[in-house]
Amino acid sequence: MKAACIVLSIILILCAVGVGFYHLAPASILKDVSAEEVGCIVVFNGSTGARFTVAADGEIHTIVQNLQGITAKRDGLSAHVDGFVYQLTVMDQRGDVLETVTVNGPHALQQDPFFYKVTAGETCYAYLQHLETAHANSGDSGLHSGYLTNGDRWFEGTVKSVRGSSMQVIPRADTWEAQNGGDAGITVT
Repeated sequence: MKAACIVLSIILILCAVGVGFYHLAPASILKDVSAEEVGCIVVFNGSTGARFTVAADGEIHTIVQNLQGITAKRDGLSAHVDGFVYQLTVMDQRGDVLETVTVNGPHALQQDPFFYKVTAGETCYAYLQHLETAHANSGDSGLHSGYLTNGDRWFEGTVKSVRGSSMQVIPRADTWEAQNGGDAGITVT
């Protein structure tokens, strides 16, 4: 019985040390994401409700390289905490979600289940503010493609032709559909 208590105590101490090292170890943001595989980044400003899509290669590279280049440490649990500034949904070329990261300021990130404090460098917070202003001034601050709750894709476009129950649609230029195939044939039931 005494030996079992000693073994259990050692296991608990090792677990506590392991959790401590994990919490203090530098965190890597978007470590498994290559900028080349990113099709777009959907940005939602939780403060203003503005939403825009970053689809230009240069802008995607800037955001991904910035987030990968900073050093951050875990700064508490973020699960079930409401409120954020910029929530970035990083999507691949097919429109599948790769990662979701929240940028709350130049030195604050959130990626569930943790908050992160940036200890070296700054996040792309100012760059996202610039992009949001540019999209707002261009009259294009909405989301133009995505997934429905049942998993089906949707996108905005212009109807090119209609024949019976079929339509040929030209997707908006800033959607994944336009960047990966051009026109779409749709059957209406």
